[in-house]
Amino acid sequence: MQARAALLPALVAALLIAGCGPAAGGDTTGDFTGPAREVAATVEALQEAAAARDAQRICGRLLAREVLDRMRAAGTSCAPAVEDALLSADVTELTVREGQVRVQGPDATARVAVGTGENQTVTTFRLVRARDGWRIAGFDGA
Repeated sequence: MQARAALLPALVAALLIAGCGPAAGGDTTGDFTGPAREVAATVEALQEAAAARDAQRICGRLLAREVLDRMRAAGTSCAPAVEDALLSADVTELTVREGQVRVQGPDATARVAVGTGENQTVTTFRLVRARDGWRIAGFDGA
């Protein structure tokens, strides 16, 4: 379990990596209201931070505290892991479509389309509510 937690930031960054160029990105949060809008905004913020190669923002404002704690316990630093994954990669588009966010108390899931066209895949992000907003706690396979 610790090894998987330690790899999460690199996996998040890897999820955003594609060989097809920079993110097209678009504001899809208008399709949502209330907490679902906040969850969609967190996913959008991840795309923006990855496009800006902002590992500090990903680690400091977008990943859940428990993920960071498990990483520290495993001897892994978040920012260097994310920076390494983002350095040599392009960022792909993340899209949360209407009806694809589920919020249950302090937990949420968002089905996220990753990429565009024939290269598009769908991944479920898990998020948790923190004092300052929603944080990414994991996704399919992590």
